[in-house]
Amino acid sequence: MLKELIEAGKERFGSYEKLACRLDVLPPVISDWKAGRKKPNTIQVMQMAEFVGFDQFQTLCLVMQEIDMKNAELWRKWRPYGDSNPGYRRERAMS
Repeated sequence: MLKELIEAGKERFGSYEKLACRLDVLPPVISDWKAGRKKPNTIQVMQMAEFVGFDQFQTLCLVMQEIDMKNAELWRKWRPYGDSNPGYRRERAMS
């Protein structure tokens, strides 16, 4: 999810350098995030989500579940919409 978020940010701003500038980090930091050498903090994840129009809290939970292995189960539980296909088990409204 983090790589998808970074790529969406690149598409939004045109380059990794411009995305880095908007996040107030150096461009190599974006590279480190993509490679898994470093991790963005929660504010940076939510800023990227806001930039590209993703739901901020949902994105935060998905990214943190991916990069915070120690607490991945908590992030999964806190995810506000549950599974990736929340309409799967719902009953249809009958008119």
